[in-house]
Amino acid sequence: MKWILTSRCPFYPTFVCAVKSYIGRKLGIQITDTDIQTAVVNALTNMQKVQQAQSTVQNLDPQEILKDIVNVTAVIDQQDPTVVRVSATVSNYSGQSAPLGFTLRMNG
Repeated sequence: MKWILTSRCPFYPTFVCAVKSYIGRKLGIQITDTDIQTAVVNALTNMQKVQQAQSTVQNLDPQEILKDIVNVTAVIDQQDPTVVRVSATVSNYSGQSAPLGFTLRMNG
């Protein structure tokens, strides 16, 4: 979740996710649910790459290592079209999966 919600990092600007910058933007005009979904997938993919590099110099616990991005969805709430519900499921190398979820409120 930290990787997804980190929107700025002066030391590692490529390891951030644009999701927080989408808050308050016009949904469907400036940003879409697909943009949100793509940003989350990109952040998780970056995390996988960093962990792969990290594993060459440091032992990581199998529970810490992101193995697969099982699914990522961004769904506009039917009752309130300014709300996007984001969920993801990831797995690790110990065979466990973990759900992630958060809600974004956009401008209507």
